[in-house]
Amino acid sequence: MFALDIETSSPFRSPGYDEFEDTDCFELVAVALGHRPTPGDPAETTVLFRRGGWDPAHTADLINRSCAWVDQRRNGEAPLLTYNGSGFDAIHLCEWAGRLGDDHPILPGAVRRLFTDHRDVARVAGYYFRDRPFGGRFPKFERACEWAGVDVPETRYAAFDVDQTLAARVDGDCVEGRHVGEVLGEAYVEGVAAGDPLTGLRSLLVHYATGDVEPLFSLADAMGVGSGDATR
Repeated sequence: MFALDIETSSPFRSPGYDEFEDTDCFELVAVALGHRPTPGDPAETTVLFRRGGWDPAHTADLINRSCAWVDQRRNGEAPLLTYNGSGFDAIHLCEWAGRLGDDHPILPGAVRRLFTDHRDVARVAGYYFRDRPFGGRFPKFERACEWAGVDVPETRYAAFDVDQTLAARVDGDCVEGRHVGEVLGEAYVEGVAAGDPLTGLRSLLVHYATGDVEPLFSLADAMGVGSGDATR
């Protein structure tokens, strides 16, 4: 099995409450990936980052490196796990790949291969935990993991060497997805584009993004996704 979660930013246009499927509102910052060769094995994880500013060439480069990482480890058919990938990750990766076209080509068929056997764990969680209280179509990732007895580590700002003026722009002691989308992702990309590696912020983002993919394997196991019961 593989697992995937993208981290995005909205430097040019903030999404409205009903615009999270509109790719115009998002730019790709990082891709977190996991690979578990067989059930029970520890998962190999990585977080691949954008190497420069907001030029589309860097989007293409990140997508190509992410697809290549999976292709190099795939041995025959292998499911790809996401959490709400049908409503976000797959939509935007496919849209970016289509838009980049001949100017910034994507490896032939790479994104299509990535989602050939896509298992959206969020959809399964919505059914599996249907008797629990949650709003919307499925519970939040952390809540589903809690109910399934799967640990999701917190990413606490105090544990990382992050500029205090940056940390002051978010509310709370722990990183949340909206922090990445509204503040952290843009700060990281603009720092890299300016020649500053932002080591502390990168380490924080690696820890947070890994926490979005590594527990997916255990959550999928708990709900029987690997047995083929998943809703795609």
